[in-house]
Amino acid sequence: YTNSKSLGPDGVAVYNGAIKSFYEIPFLVLIEIVFIYLPILFHAGYGLIILYQGKSNVARYGYEANIRYTLQRITGMIALVFVGYHVWATRFTSFITGQPMEYLWMVRLFEEPWRVWFYLVGTLAVCFHFANGIWTFLIVWGITVSKYSQRLALYVCFSLFSVLSVVNLLVIANFTYHY
Repeated sequence: YTNSKSLGPDGVAVYNGAIKSFYEIPFLVLIEIVFIYLPILFHAGYGLIILYQGKSNVARYGYEANIRYTLQRITGMIALVFVGYHVWATRFTSFITGQPMEYLWMVRLFEEPWRVWFYLVGTLAVCFHFANGIWTFLIVWGITVSKYSQRLALYVCFSLFSVLSVVNLLVIANFTYHY
């Protein structure tokens, strides 16, 4: 959300203002630990258990649901590596150096081509994992029980994946090419 603020006509100033207000949140580190890092660590740990216990049969049965099942595991592993690196390269490094992650910080992050590709793959994996995870959640929790509701939810979740992916691609392009 914050990165998307860089996309407007006065993106640099708006982004830097958003970052400044972010750093002014009282008890920021505690909030990040309790509401971001611990839930992500729990999700990652639980995901690794599911990955270890699960059995993909996509090679034998190439059904759409089996492909999504396998992609969910693959994108989960990519997302784990990506999010870990992203937090280290942005938030932790900013905390250690005492420098806020202003617009120029992000531009410098994308100066190396391998990072651009890493972020492209990582953000697409996160977007797919998120959207497909919501679709699965709706089924597992009994919210979408009929075939029709599951298909409708799949379209909505795929649309969510598409919108989030486009926004992320625009943000990466923005920081890479300094629009």
